[in-house]
Amino acid sequence: MQVLLQEFKNVKTILAHCVKLENEDIENLKSMDISVAHCPVSNLKLGCGIAKISKMIEDGINVSIGTDGQGSGSNLDLFEAMKYTALLQKGVTENPKLLPAYEVLKMATINGAKTLGLEDKVGSIEIGKKADIIILDLDTVLTKPVNNIISEIVYNVKGSNVCTTIVDGNILMEDRKLTKNIENEFENQVDNIEKLNKYIRNWKNYYQNRDFTGMQREYEKIRDTIKEVAPIEKTINSAREVQNLHKLIKNNGQNFNLSNEAIELAEKLK
Repeated sequence: MQVLLQEFKNVKTILAHCVKLENEDIENLKSMDISVAHCPVSNLKLGCGIAKISKMIEDGINVSIGTDGQGSGSNLDLFEAMKYTALLQKGVTENPKLLPAYEVLKMATINGAKTLGLEDKVGSIEIGKKADIIILDLDTVLTKPVNNIISEIVYNVKGSNVCTTIVDGNILMEDRKLTKNIENEFENQVDNIEKLNKYIRNWKNYYQNRDFTGMQREYEKIRDTIKEVAPIEKTINSAREVQNLHKLIKNNGQNFNLSNEAIELAEKLK
């Protein structure tokens, strides 16, 4: 906490999880430009604890909702995260009136935009903002009857209820069918990621066998393919580590008497 107060006092900051913050910590954060990314499903799965987001909201801290990614959250369903957000706070405080559905919906929309500093562009449907819209299909056995549409969205809707997605006015999916250009782009990205992972594996094998000719060939493939791949962090990082180590080896005369820097990179690639 002292590091935050000293180093980030006047810096717009996003804090993820915040499951270990006590009331005193939350009080200290009130004076800072802080937003919290609350990831309830991930926190439960990893046994991290439950953040005191009701206290944070009560103290005027902006709280948004995230999934923490596929690895720790198991899926990217923000509707599921909304449901867990509402239920957990009601359960731990034994207060069924805490965090009404509308407040939770704001956490997943406009509060997320505020967290990113984009509230003037996205996060709500308003004149002058980008047309980022989803259309939900509530005409299903699981969602009928709809007594309160906001509560239905927070407690009962899932990602599979989304039938149409519009981003910045462009229809990316309509009636659960991706538009052709998006589908083609997605397929190309998947192909490129698969190829890049293959080239990385091949390069590592050549590296283990000290086959510089093979390494050079795969390096060139990695170099060319990495430009085409969407920012999939793990794949991109692995490819860049391969490239960095390859350059170090090449600059070292291909004799594999590696510097400490190269050895450190090689360890990462094992």
